[in-house]
Amino acid sequence: MAARRPDPFIEHLLELMAPLAARIGPLTARRMFGGHGLFYDGLMFGLAAGGRCYLKADEETAGRFEAEGSEPFRYPGGKGEKVMRHYLSLPPACLESAAEMTVWAHLAVEATLRLANAGKR
Repeated sequence: MAARRPDPFIEHLLELMAPLAARIGPLTARRMFGGHGLFYDGLMFGLAAGGRCYLKADEETAGRFEAEGSEPFRYPGGKGEKVMRHYLSLPPACLESAAEMTVWAHLAVEATLRLANAGKR
């Protein structure tokens, strides 16, 4: 079986997140369900599917995402559309700026850690 080619969109996301990774530790991507999961310390803090990136939010951060017009990740399910309200679309400026991406990815990592510590993944 031939090795899969790297996904340019995922490589771009990880490149934009490199300043955050330099501060907190490795951020990785893993293929999952037709997309990619974004991970920090074994915890999924984001996902990329259909050419879009979604970052994890919690009660403390969801309002900031919503103020930027972020929408929850949606996918077709066996009994209709499924909505993952904890994963909100990335503000568009993040795809153009490592500084912007660092702010939002850091919010997602913090939300992920809070949820994990509360026993909610």
